[in-house]
Amino acid sequence: MRDTVDSVLRKARLRQLGRWETVQEIHHACGVGLLRAHRLAHGWTLKDVVSAIREREGASTATLTHQRLSRWETHGEVPSTRYLLALCRLYETRPDRLGFGRDFEAASRSSPPVVPAGDFTRPQPPGQPDIRRFDMVDLQKVRSRLRDVLEPAASSNQLVDWWEGRAEFYNAAYRRMPHEELLANAAHDFEFIVIALERRQPLSQMHRLHRASAMVAGAIGVVCVDLGRPEDSYAWFGIGEAAAAQTGDRHLHAWIRTRRALAVLYYGTPEEAARIARAAAEIAGRNSSVAMAMAPAVEARALARLGRQREAEDALKRFRAAYSRYAASDQKDSGLISFPGYKARFYEGNVLARIGLHSAAREAQREALLQYPRSDRIDPALIRIDHSITLLGSGYVLEALAEGERTLSALSPADRGGTVSAHAQELARMVPGSQRRKETYRRFIALMNDTEDS
Repeated sequence: MRDTVDSVLRKARLRQLGRWETVQEIHHACGVGLLRAHRLAHGWTLKDVVSAIREREGASTATLTHQRLSRWETHGEVPSTRYLLALCRLYETRPDRLGFGRDFEAASRSSPPVVPAGDFTRPQPPGQPDIRRFDMVDLQKVRSRLRDVLEPAASSNQLVDWWEGRAEFYNAAYRRMPHEELLANAAHDFEFIVIALERRQPLSQMHRLHRASAMVAGAIGVVCVDLGRPEDSYAWFGIGEAAAAQTGDRHLHAWIRTRRALAVLYYGTPEEAARIARAAAEIAGRNSSVAMAMAPAVEARALARLGRQREAEDALKRFRAAYSRYAASDQKDSGLISFPGYKARFYEGNVLARIGLHSAAREAQREALLQYPRSDRIDPALIRIDHSITLLGSGYVLEALAEGERTLSALSPADRGGTVSAHAQELARMVPGSQRRKETYRRFIALMNDTEDS
């Protein structure tokens, strides 16, 4: 490829092409992304770019490596706002010309376009940019776009097949892809699904694209829950529900709402979580689906947290009946949109621990831990914290704190955040005041606060 680049650069000099035109020539001739084409147009190596950014931007970019830059160039990751701004300054261009985002400048160029404040159709003054990372900003705007683009339109079947495949990929990749990587890639892909929805196409293709967008938004919402970003998760679940409602797929719609109820259970109030879970069960109906089985389990968890034992037991009974129908059906668990037996036992043990049925809780927790895949770190940690709550309810305060301490110690600071932190905080709140001066309690609190975000 080096020879091709050199040839393009020689021809560009002879034709007196500008920098952007040269970048485009390299982009097309070599089949590389725009970000890499910019680097090749300057004749820089990856390490040259890293050094230049570190020198220009200072200590805030000390974590940048040439491997990370390479992933941006191949769209394996999306740069954060800070780094996207640094790249724009280095190459003296705007985000869409680096391959991130779109140019929304008016199609007609017969008269000078009006450039709104913050738009990057022209270079912005240094230090006053409005470059935004798509995955966490302007969600309301995206929600509005998704709701408004409902008229028929025409994308190729191959394109629709591709986006459906991407949605299935994120569903399957949830447990094996690092969450930050999945989040960046899924949010990047989601933007292009929305772009496809804005094109005129048959209703059948529109239906398929709405379903793909609902699945991707739901996956992003779940990852945000795991990463301890509840507000972002609520927004993405809202987007997912809006898209799912357009498909008429009650099961997908109910699954996304159930996941939203679970997010509210961890980061909001159990009252609201119970209400949302009940609504999800109503959407799901009685036909076998993941949400039909999972929604009453989440409701039971919320009611148990509230100490409403009789209602929690009733919800638990409904969950067991629903799960029996689900397990007996011919449905196969599929990645993220699934409710395997070991997770069902985890939820059951969670409820039993909080309504005082300690012996049954310990049995459910033991069975769940035996069945969980070894690759899963987070849910088993939550189950062990539930077991600590069971010990606490049986009067074994120091033993409960010691197990909680062992559980957190076995996790990295990054893994102690999110849902693990929410679970650990619940355990800490349940410890009697008289025991909070003990060294074991202090060590547990110190570990609980030692997360990647602290």
